Amino acid sequence: MLLVEDDPALGEMFADVLRERGHEVTLAADVEAAIESLRSVAFDVLVTDLRLPGASGLELLAWVKSEGLALRVVVASAFATVELALHARRLGAREVLSKPVEPEALVAAVEAA
Repeated sequence: MLLVEDDPALGEMFADVLRERGHEVTLAADVEAAIESLRSVAFDVLVTDLRLPGASGLELLAWVKSEGLALRVVVASAFATVELALHARRLGAREVLSKPVEPEALVAAVEAA
């Protein structure tokens, strides 16, 4: 899976929890790095924040949709309003989690996706 998180400590913590559950995780800190990874690797799951440096997580979801990538998407954001959650779902997100996210809630969302 590709995990897009601009907070290095939080990204590593989430990645460690997911790896402990047997998931392969690649980290990206922004949309540009995420798109570069998505162009070179066929991921099954995308976990992304909404507020990222440069482009937003919603822009990443729009790019994924425009490229026709078959990804299951989970969004985790401290800024997940109802409007943003609905927009994320229209762009393909299966789950929208509000930060702070308990690690087990993230694992459950990823495994459900």
